[in-house]
Amino acid sequence: MEYLKKIIKNKFAIGGIIIVVLIGGYLIYKKVSGASASVSYVTSPVTKGTLTVSVSSSGQVEASNQLEIKPQTDGTITSVRVKENQQVKAGDVLAIIDQQSAANDVAKAQASLEQAQASYEKLIEGATSNEIETQKLAVKSAQQALDQAKQDYNDTVEEQQQNVDSALNSYLNSGLETTPSDNLSSIPITLSGNYSGTAQGKYTISTFVAGDGTHYQSSGLGTGSGVINRGQKQSLGNGLYITFGTSGTISGSTTWTIDVPNKTADNYSTSLDAYNSAVRNQKQAVQKAQNSIDSAQNSLDKANLQMDNLLAAASNADISSAKAQITSAKAQLENARTAYNKTIIKAPFDGVIASLTVSAGDEANAGTTILTIITKQQVAKVSFNEVDAAKVKVGQKAVLTFSSVPDLTITGVVEDVDNIGTVSQNVVNFSVVILFDTQDARIKPGMSVSASIITDVKQDVLMVPSAAVKTSNGSSYVQVLSNGQPVQKTVTAGSSNDTDTEISGDIAEGDEVVTQTITGTAATKTSGTNLLQSLLGGNRARTTTTGSTSARTTSGSGATVIQGGPPGGF
Repeated sequence: MEYLKKIIKNKFAIGGIIIVVLIGGYLIYKKVSGASASVSYVTSPVTKGTLTVSVSSSGQVEASNQLEIKPQTDGTITSVRVKENQQVKAGDVLAIIDQQSAANDVAKAQASLEQAQASYEKLIEGATSNEIETQKLAVKSAQQALDQAKQDYNDTVEEQQQNVDSALNSYLNSGLETTPSDNLSSIPITLSGNYSGTAQGKYTISTFVAGDGTHYQSSGLGTGSGVINRGQKQSLGNGLYITFGTSGTISGSTTWTIDVPNKTADNYSTSLDAYNSAVRNQKQAVQKAQNSIDSAQNSLDKANLQMDNLLAAASNADISSAKAQITSAKAQLENARTAYNKTIIKAPFDGVIASLTVSAGDEANAGTTILTIITKQQVAKVSFNEVDAAKVKVGQKAVLTFSSVPDLTITGVVEDVDNIGTVSQNVVNFSVVILFDTQDARIKPGMSVSASIITDVKQDVLMVPSAAVKTSNGSSYVQVLSNGQPVQKTVTAGSSNDTDTEISGDIAEGDEVVTQTITGTAATKTSGTNLLQSLLGGNRARTTTTGSTSARTTSGSGATVIQGGPPGGF
């Protein structure tokens, strides 16, 4: 009986606990179910790495490979190393296209790379003492040249001014003569001396009688006066002299004028031309001397700048620039080598020369068949639409899978792309031949094959899931969470594949970008178990309702869910 009583007592206790739990769970469930709606954001971090872009299609395995060999560059065939029905091994040289231009480009690119590397090393090492002393001498020499140019300028100015003054004096003194105002005076008058002024005009000479005799007076360009002493030279001013003759009479009403210059003189035009020529020569000579000063000053400034650069330590910008030049030179060398290698036509696989259509001296055009190789090596023939076919090029790598051999994946290389497409149901397709890198006995002719051809590889780029990139008004943008709220940032979208897109702009590695926005209730109901099980610690969803300014992160499959909503919860 006691045992039975304990069972009944315990049963009632357990029942009471279950009832309490059920009632509490119901209240909580009701509160959760009535919570307000919230918005959740699925995010993914911005990553940096390698983005591989590919195009995919399907086709069939062919029993044997008959490959048409087409040059990848134009030029003259300088050598043919095979003949029809000859067996060849993979890598054997079949023909050579004129290599002179390509070889020159390689040599130039190699020299440019060596120069860029030497410049970089020189930048890092800095100037030597000999270079500094040499540059000091260059600065000193430039300063001396400037000083000499200034001295030459002064000498030129002085010399040319003298030439102009001399020409002006000759022009003003050409054929000077006295002209009487009337015929009442018969005294002969002689001019002498040299007009020393620079102004143009005239002298006016008048006479009058005073108690001590007859006087003369000069006005205008020169002033002079005195008692007339016949036969003696008397000053008119500014270097000219007059001599009144010993014979003849002087009338008090007569005046004499002297025009400076005398435009009626026989040599007036000649002397004027000589003066104008002197002025032109002066202007040209002075300008030339000034140009010499300017050139010497520029040389001195350049020498001083070079000295400053020698003495200054290399800046980060200079070092970065020098490194960039090396990188560019390496790329140019690689391109030149690639172009050179295209002049050497090699066998892509073991086989037999089935046909040969060229000889030495013939012109070869890129994309035109020059010979055909046959081999039993298996290949894949895959058809691509015109959009994807435009991205496919000879030499690109491919990944091949086979539905009949699900555990097999092999690699290959594009060997040929049709130049002319075929139209079917208004769709243009181009056939692409892919050579297998390895042969596998499980692969049979006629099997279906799926091929993914790698068309582009971007290394060390920022990437986001393609769903995160949106477009508005022709611009791309992503949403980055800040304090639980999405903030729009403009980006530049680059290459993309099925999952990821390359981006650049005001974005950094590690930023969380929104890939999906989910609108629902703030509280998430549990599933796959009953409420009691959840309350007692069974499986339940890890969901929390937060305030409007808070956020919760849940990781899964590389994505993050950020939930936000009104305050509340339990």
